[in-house]
Order: sequence, then structure tokens, then C-alpha cells
Amino acid sequence: MTDPGFDASVLSEFRSCLVAGGAEEHLLDTLLVLCREQNRQVATCPAAHTSRRWLPDYWQGRTAFKVRFSTIHCRPCPLKSRCTRSGRRLLTLRPPEEHETLEAARQREAQLAFSKEDRQRAGIEGTISAGVRVLHLRRSRYIGLAKTHLRHVLTAAALNLIGLDAWFAGMPLALPGKITQPLYCYRGAR
Repeated sequence: MTDPGFDASVLSEFRSCLVAGGAEEHLLDTLLVLCREQNRQVATCPAAHTSRRWLPDYWQGRTAFKVRFSTIHCRPCPLKSRCTRSGRRLLTLRPPEEHETLEAARQREAQLAFSKEDRQRAGIEGTISAGVRVLHLRRSRYIGLAKTHLRHVLTAAALNLIGLDAWFAGMPLALPGKITQPLYCYRGAR
């Protein structure tokens, strides 16, 4: 798995906060170890209650399993705050191969090399965003590939010149996590 686009899509799809606190890994590991025995089709929660239903399902075009736990056991459970915020316990679990791929991508995400790649990706996305906002890259003004290509080349050169101008003026184009003005506002609209 070296495709950064795949990593980004996998991580963004599964980054939702299913459980509160730091117990996500413990809970999911506990469930998935027991769920890998798919012949049994039974999952066990941290309080040792077994699932009520195990249904095959399709989620975003992929095979998944919906695992349901009883409300009678989940509502009064002292470990409920570690598991879920809802009254009934319903989990969507991926097949083991997809789960292992996801875990490997999450471990790679914590490494320094990934953060360097991610910073580069964020810089490229910022440049594309600036081109769309300031230089209207969303649509081509011209009919024909040659003129459109020429406009793209000139737009790239203009973005480079705007970046150099801001760098020489000592003004950063973007600060992480802050909304900045459009690029043409830095030196005044000319």
C-alpha cells in the first residue's frame, strides 16, 4: 500500500468517532478478534455480552457486517460510555483484510515520513485552491486544447510569481489552520 490517494480515502472514510475516550482501539480489537471467527457470527463486547444479530450488509459498495447488541444489556452497562453514545449498540464491521489494511494505514499515518508527505499534499491542495479562487481555474474560457493548455501554463506561472512576490515581501501565503485573504489582496489589486 504505497498509494497516498488510497490512504487518504481510507483514512477519511473511517475516521469518524464511533466511541468516546481512548478506548476505540481496545474496543475494536476486542470485537474484531472475536468477529474473525465468522463461522460463529457472534461478537462479544468488553462487558462480555454477546451480539444479538449478525447481518451481512453492503456499505458504500463494500461488503460489511452489521452487528447488533441488545438494548437491555447496553443501556444499564457501566462500560457503555467506553463503547457508544447511542441507546442501542450497532456496529458496522469490515472484513478482516480491510481492517488490517486500515490499521496499517493508521500506523503509517503516525510516522514522520507520512507527515512530510501530508504537508506536501496540503501545500499542493492550497495552491490548487488559490488557483480556483483567484484565477478561476474551475472552467476554461477557451474552446480547444491548445488554448486551454496555454492558459494552464500561464496560470501556473502567475501562481509562482504571486508566491515569489509574497515571499520577498515577507508575507506568508497561508498559515496552517487560518483563513487568509485572497492572493491578489497581498500587494493590492493592480
